[in-house]
Amino acid sequence: TQDMLDWIDHAEDVGQGIYKRLMRYYNRLKKGRYPKKGMLRYLSGEGAIPIVEAIIKDENKYETAVNIPNDGIIDNLPQDLVIECPGIVNKKGVHGVKWGNLPKNIATILRIEATIQDLCVDAILNKSKEQAITALAVDPNVGSFEMADKIFNEMREKHDYYNYFK
Repeated sequence: TQDMLDWIDHAEDVGQGIYKRLMRYYNRLKKGRYPKKGMLRYLSGEGAIPIVEAIIKDENKYETAVNIPNDGIIDNLPQDLVIECPGIVNKKGVHGVKWGNLPKNIATILRIEATIQDLCVDAILNKSKEQAITALAVDPNVGSFEMADKIFNEMREKHDYYNYFK
C-alpha cells in the first residue's frame, strides 16, 4: 500500500503544479497579456476533446470507449449504471452500441462492483466512517472488516486534511 500512497502523493503534486501554471496563465490573461505560442506544452490526451468535436461537427464518429448510463445497452446490468462501452458520437450526443447480455460470470462481477460503488457513494454522502469501512469490507479484494478498518485508517491518516468523515 505504500506504493499506492506514494503514487497518490505524486499525482497530487503534479495536479498542484498544473493548477499553479493555469493560475499564472489566467492572471496574465486578466492583465491583457496573451501568449504568443499558446499555453499548451503538449496534447492533453483528454478523451473528451474529440468527443466534443464530433458533437459539434456532427461526425457520426465511432469511439471505442465512452462512459454513459446503461439505458438498454447491456441487458443484464442495472439500467441506471454508468458503463464504459463503444459508442457513436454525433450532434444528438453519445449513443452506446447495444451489447445485449454479457456472460453471466462477468455481469455478476460488474453488479457486485456497482453495488460496492453505491455503498461508497452512500458513505461519502452521509460522511460515515462506518459505512465507508463496510463498503471496503464487502469488496472481494479486501475480504474482511479488520483489513477494511486498517485501509480506511491508513488512507484517512494520509489524507486527513480533507477531514471529511465523522
